[in-house]
Amino acid sequence: VGLILVAVVIGGLAYYTSHRDRRGAAPAAVGQKLLPTLAVNDIERMTLVSVGSTASVLRTKDGWVVPEKYNYPADFNKIRTALQTLADLKIGQPIPATSAQKAELNLLSPRLPATTNQEGQCGMEIALSGGQGKSPLTLVIGKQHERVATGSGAGGYPDSRYVAGADGKVYLVTELLMEF
Repeated sequence: VGLILVAVVIGGLAYYTSHRDRRGAAPAAVGQKLLPTLAVNDIERMTLVSVGSTASVLRTKDGWVVPEKYNYPADFNKIRTALQTLADLKIGQPIPATSAQKAELNLLSPRLPATTNQEGQCGMEIALSGGQGKSPLTLVIGKQHERVATGSGAGGYPDSRYVAGADGKVYLVTELLMEF
């Protein structure tokens, strides 16, 4: 009976300490859309910026084109899939991150000046622009989160990705965002 009582107390302490850190995170945000105001049909331009490289696609009356490549036609299905993925993107976990932690997660803006732009610490910025009078939505995608393999001895595998919104808040999202 004494051993059972000790086991219950130890189990209770283990449960309490393992769930203690989760109470500080905003549980209401988990499962919510990251970009709830994103209207896919209103997007007219998508710009992808990484260190030393910028690419964009523009919607015209004739379809989507790549303006940097003399309005070469872009693949509508790939653009639609990418935009729909962003629209459906859900928060897996809010991450309270300092500037140093953002650098470790590759969430620094690639638009930083060259003097402060640290190689390997910047992510890819996605800027979505709509019609007149609409402010663009921006998002920086960083490192993939790797799930640790259990029992097999093999390495982990990616299961989610770190992202930072225009407001600087960091989230772990449930998609790998391979479209980008």
